Amino acid sequence: MKPLASITLLCFFVSAGAQENVTEGDSEMRILSAYHGLDPIPAQATRLCGLPPAGGQDGMPVVFSVQINGDTVSPAAFAVETSSGEIATPVCASLRPALEPLERRTVLLIGPFSPEDSLPIGVEIVEQLEDVDGNSLVSLRIEKVTNLAAGPSLVLAERFAP
Repeated sequence: MKPLASITLLCFFVSAGAQENVTEGDSEMRILSAYHGLDPIPAQATRLCGLPPAGGQDGMPVVFSVQINGDTVSPAAFAVETSSGEIATPVCASLRPALEPLERRTVLLIGPFSPEDSLPIGVEIVEQLEDVDGNSLVSLRIEKVTNLAAGPSLVLAERFAP
């Protein structure tokens, strides 16, 4: 399978995954889930952010309860805490490979999130990141990063009028 196709499938798989149910009309802004793949992602994945290929990076899809303003997505907005206590800043943060307007809930983070024997244990928004309505998401945090081997669960379901 081609590397970018693998990344696309990973993000689709994780977008359907979750940690909790969200009820209709729930407008609380929060991070619904963060997943960590156990294997490094393909070096070409950094091209999603216009960067040259970089090997040895981890992929981490982070799913929000609100749609994200793509103009405010940047690696510096995210801090990933590892089990060793280190804080990692992604090298890449992107809404891609999702292309549809209603797919703006998942941000793919790429970076060194599992140095040596450490694993990611939390993700926090530390710099400006906004939803599509202009609300700041700074200080949102999730304390649990699910490893992808645990499999998906439903985090969000939306119903649209026919």
